[in-house]
Amino acid sequence: MIDIQQLLQIGTFTKPHGLKGEISLSLQNDFDMDECDCVIVPIEGIPVPFFVSEIRGKGAETLLFTIDDIESAEDARMLCGAPVYVDKSLSAGFDDDMLPVNLLVGFEIRDVHHGTVGIITDVDTSTPNTLFLVNDIMIPAAEEYIVSFDDKKRIIEMELPEGLLDL
Repeated sequence: MIDIQQLLQIGTFTKPHGLKGEISLSLQNDFDMDECDCVIVPIEGIPVPFFVSEIRGKGAETLLFTIDDIESAEDARMLCGAPVYVDKSLSAGFDDDMLPVNLLVGFEIRDVHHGTVGIITDVDTSTPNTLFLVNDIMIPAAEEYIVSFDDKKRIIEMELPEGLLDL
C-alpha cells in the first residue's frame, strides 16, 4: 500500500497533448526528473502508480509526460484535473528535517493571544517571505513567530505581531 504521507504533490495533470497519450502537467514543486520513473495519481481516493516513459519540458511551469499504457488523447483525458504525486525523496532540495511548505495546507494556525485563527488554505512562496493564507489573511511564515509545531495534530502555534489579525 502506498503511504500518502511519503508523497509530495508536484502538480496537476491539465490536458492531453497531441493524439498519442502525452499529457501536460502544471508544475507546482520542483523534483528530480532524471530519477522519476513513477508518479502517483489518486483514482477514486486510492493512490495508483503510473510508470513514466518520458518527461520533457514545455515552458517554465509545464511538463509533458508520456505514461505507459496511456496511448491516446482519450486515455490522457481521464487523468485531467488529477493531482500528481512523487516520492518525497525526488523533491529538489528536500531536507528530511524540514516539511515542504506546500504540505502545511490544512494545518490549523493558533495564536497564543487570540486562539484559533483558522486553517491554512494556501502557501505563497512567490516572494522571499513565505506567507500562509488563512481566512483571507496573509500570515508570515517566519520562524520567529512560530511558538510550536505539531505535525501529528497538524497545528502550528504562533505569536503573531500585534494588529496583524485586525487587517
